Amino acid sequence: MKKNIKLPIVIIFAVLIALATVSGALALPVEITPTNYLVKGTETGLPFIEDIIFPLMPGAVELYRATMGSPDEYALAGSYETTWLPTGQKEYGFVDYVGGDYVAAPAYLLAKDGAAGWFFYDLTALGWTGTERISLGQLWPNQGEYSHISIYGTKGTSVLIPEPGTMILLGLGLLGVGIVARKRS
Repeated sequence: MKKNIKLPIVIIFAVLIALATVSGALALPVEITPTNYLVKGTETGLPFIEDIIFPLMPGAVELYRATMGSPDEYALAGSYETTWLPTGQKEYGFVDYVGGDYVAAPAYLLAKDGAAGWFFYDLTALGWTGTERISLGQLWPNQGEYSHISIYGTKGTSVLIPEPGTMILLGLGLLGVGIVARKRS
Protein backbone atom coordinates (compact mmCIF):
# COMPACT_ATOMS: atom_id res chain seq x y z
CA MET A 1 0.00 0.00 0.00
CA LYS A 2 2.91 2.40 0.67
CA LYS A 3 4.04 2.20 -2.97
CA ASN A 4 0.57 3.30 -4.14
CA ILE A 5 0.70 6.39 -1.90
CA LYS A 6 4.22 7.47 -2.95
CA LEU A 7 3.40 8.07 -6.62
CA PRO A 8 0.56 10.59 -5.96
CA ILE A 9 2.77 12.40 -3.41
CA VAL A 10 5.61 12.64 -5.92
CA ILE A 11 3.16 13.95 -8.54
CA ILE A 12 1.81 16.60 -6.13
CA PHE A 13 5.30 17.84 -5.29
CA ALA A 14 6.30 17.83 -8.96
CA VAL A 15 3.26 20.02 -9.70
CA LEU A 16 4.34 22.41 -6.90
CA ILE A 17 7.79 22.68 -8.47
CA ALA A 18 6.26 23.32 -11.90
CA LEU A 19 3.98 26.04 -10.48
CA ALA A 20 6.97 27.69 -8.83
CA THR A 21 8.78 27.99 -12.15
CA VAL A 22 5.86 29.63 -13.98
CA SER A 23 4.22 31.71 -11.24
CA GLY A 24 5.85 34.93 -12.50
CA ALA A 25 4.36 34.31 -15.93
CA LEU A 26 0.89 34.31 -14.38
CA ALA A 27 1.14 37.95 -13.25
CA LEU A 28 -1.76 40.17 -14.26
CA PRO A 29 -1.13 43.00 -16.72
CA VAL A 30 -1.03 46.61 -15.56
CA GLU A 31 -3.98 48.45 -17.12
CA ILE A 32 -3.48 51.96 -18.53
CA THR A 33 -6.90 53.63 -18.71
CA PRO A 34 -8.30 57.18 -18.92
CA THR A 35 -9.14 56.99 -15.20
CA ASN A 36 -6.00 55.76 -13.37
CA TYR A 37 -3.56 58.49 -14.43
CA LEU A 38 -1.46 60.65 -12.10
CA VAL A 39 -1.57 63.83 -14.22
CA LYS A 40 -3.04 64.71 -17.61
CA GLY A 41 -2.89 67.69 -19.90
CA THR A 42 -3.92 69.02 -23.28
CA GLU A 43 -0.76 70.97 -24.15
CA THR A 44 1.12 68.70 -26.55
CA GLY A 45 4.54 70.39 -26.64
CA LEU A 46 7.20 68.28 -24.90
CA PRO A 47 8.86 71.22 -23.06
CA PHE A 48 5.53 72.01 -21.38
CA ILE A 49 4.96 68.34 -20.46
CA GLU A 50 8.49 68.01 -19.07
CA ASP A 51 7.98 71.10 -16.87
CA ILE A 52 5.08 69.28 -15.22
CA ILE A 53 6.21 65.64 -15.07
CA PHE A 54 9.95 65.88 -14.39
CA PRO A 55 9.45 67.29 -10.88
CA LEU A 56 7.19 64.27 -10.13
CA MET A 57 9.98 61.77 -10.83
CA PRO A 58 13.35 62.94 -9.50
CA GLY A 59 16.23 60.79 -10.75
CA ALA A 60 14.14 58.98 -13.37
CA VAL A 61 15.15 59.11 -17.03
CA GLU A 62 13.45 58.04 -20.24
CA LEU A 63 14.53 54.43 -20.76
CA TYR A 64 12.08 53.25 -23.41
CA ARG A 65 10.01 54.90 -26.15
CA ALA A 66 7.72 53.20 -28.65
CA THR A 67 6.32 54.89 -31.73
CA MET A 68 4.55 52.82 -34.39
CA GLY A 69 6.52 52.67 -37.62
CA SER A 70 9.79 53.61 -35.92
CA PRO A 71 12.33 51.48 -34.08
CA ASP A 72 11.99 51.50 -30.31
CA GLU A 73 14.35 53.97 -28.69
CA TYR A 74 16.55 54.60 -25.65
CA ALA A 75 18.60 52.37 -23.35
CA LEU A 76 16.07 49.55 -22.89
CA ALA A 77 14.73 49.34 -26.44
CA GLY A 78 15.78 45.67 -26.62
CA SER A 79 14.15 44.77 -23.28
CA TYR A 80 10.56 45.67 -24.22
CA GLU A 81 8.33 45.25 -27.24
CA THR A 82 5.19 47.24 -28.00
CA THR A 83 2.34 45.84 -30.09
CA TRP A 84 -0.18 48.36 -31.44
CA LEU A 85 -3.79 47.37 -32.12
CA PRO A 86 -5.65 47.27 -34.41
CA THR A 87 -2.78 46.40 -36.74
CA GLY A 88 -1.51 49.51 -38.45
CA GLN A 89 -3.17 51.82 -35.93
CA LYS A 90 -2.42 52.94 -32.37
CA GLU A 91 -5.72 52.95 -30.49
CA TYR A 92 -4.76 50.12 -28.10
CA GLY A 93 -1.60 48.23 -27.39
CA PHE A 94 0.59 46.10 -25.17
CA VAL A 95 4.09 46.60 -23.84
CA ASP A 96 5.78 43.28 -23.04
CA TYR A 97 9.06 42.61 -21.27
CA VAL A 98 11.13 40.35 -23.53
CA GLY A 99 14.28 39.96 -21.39
CA GLY A 100 17.44 41.69 -20.31
CA ASP A 101 17.64 44.78 -18.12
CA TYR A 102 14.35 46.31 -17.03
CA VAL A 103 12.87 49.56 -15.71
CA ALA A 104 13.18 49.48 -11.93
CA ALA A 105 10.88 51.21 -9.47
CA PRO A 106 9.85 53.91 -9.29
CA ALA A 107 8.63 53.74 -12.89
CA TYR A 108 6.36 56.04 -14.88
CA LEU A 109 4.63 56.01 -18.26
CA LEU A 110 3.80 58.96 -20.49
CA ALA A 111 1.12 58.28 -23.11
CA LYS A 112 0.96 61.05 -25.70
CA ASP A 113 -1.34 61.91 -28.58
CA GLY A 114 -0.12 64.51 -31.04
CA ALA A 115 -3.48 66.29 -31.09
CA ALA A 116 -5.50 65.44 -27.97
CA GLY A 117 -2.97 65.70 -25.14
CA TRP A 118 -1.20 63.34 -22.77
CA PHE A 119 -1.63 61.14 -19.69
CA PHE A 120 1.10 60.46 -17.11
CA TYR A 121 0.98 57.29 -14.98
CA ASP A 122 2.81 56.08 -11.89
CA LEU A 123 3.46 52.49 -12.99
CA THR A 124 4.84 51.47 -9.59
CA ALA A 125 1.65 52.59 -7.84
CA LEU A 126 -0.32 50.51 -10.38
CA GLY A 127 1.65 47.39 -9.37
CA TRP A 128 4.21 47.23 -12.18
CA THR A 129 7.61 45.79 -11.22
CA GLY A 130 9.24 46.12 -14.64
CA THR A 131 8.31 42.78 -16.18
CA GLU A 132 4.50 42.56 -16.23
CA ARG A 133 2.59 43.32 -19.42
CA ILE A 134 1.30 46.87 -19.74
CA SER A 135 -2.11 47.00 -21.40
CA LEU A 136 -2.70 50.33 -23.16
CA GLY A 137 -6.41 51.12 -23.31
CA GLN A 138 -8.00 53.64 -25.62
CA LEU A 139 -7.40 57.02 -24.01
CA TRP A 140 -8.87 59.27 -26.69
CA PRO A 141 -12.21 57.80 -27.85
CA ASN A 142 -13.12 59.11 -31.30
CA GLN A 143 -10.29 61.66 -31.10
CA GLY A 144 -7.04 60.00 -32.04
CA GLU A 145 -4.32 57.53 -31.36
CA TYR A 146 -1.13 57.30 -29.34
CA SER A 147 1.67 59.27 -30.96
CA HIS A 148 4.07 57.42 -28.65
CA ILE A 149 4.53 56.04 -25.15
CA SER A 150 7.60 56.56 -22.99
CA ILE A 151 8.65 54.70 -19.84
CA TYR A 152 10.75 56.54 -17.28
CA GLY A 153 12.63 55.14 -14.29
CA THR A 154 16.02 53.75 -13.40
CA LYS A 155 17.68 50.77 -15.02
CA GLY A 156 17.49 47.47 -13.12
CA THR A 157 19.80 44.57 -13.84
CA SER A 158 18.52 41.42 -15.48
CA VAL A 159 19.03 39.30 -12.35
CA LEU A 160 15.56 39.29 -10.85
CA ILE A 161 14.90 38.09 -7.31
CA PRO A 162 12.05 35.56 -7.30
CA GLU A 163 8.92 36.55 -5.44
CA PRO A 164 8.35 34.85 -2.04
CA GLY A 165 5.45 32.75 -3.34
CA THR A 166 7.69 31.24 -6.01
CA MET A 167 10.34 30.35 -3.47
CA ILE A 168 7.77 28.78 -1.11
CA LEU A 169 6.32 26.60 -3.89
CA LEU A 170 9.78 25.56 -5.06
CA GLY A 171 10.88 24.81 -1.48
CA LEU A 172 7.80 22.69 -0.77
CA GLY A 173 8.27 20.74 -3.96
CA LEU A 174 11.94 20.04 -3.26
CA LEU A 175 11.19 19.17 0.37
CA GLY A 176 8.58 16.64 -0.74
CA VAL A 177 10.88 15.06 -3.31
CA GLY A 178 13.60 14.83 -0.65
CA ILE A 179 11.25 13.16 1.85
CA VAL A 180 10.05 10.62 -0.69
CA ALA A 181 13.65 9.88 -1.77
CA ARG A 182 14.73 9.40 1.86
CA LYS A 183 11.87 7.00 2.62
CA ARG A 184 12.78 4.94 -0.47
CA SER A 185 16.31 4.29 0.77
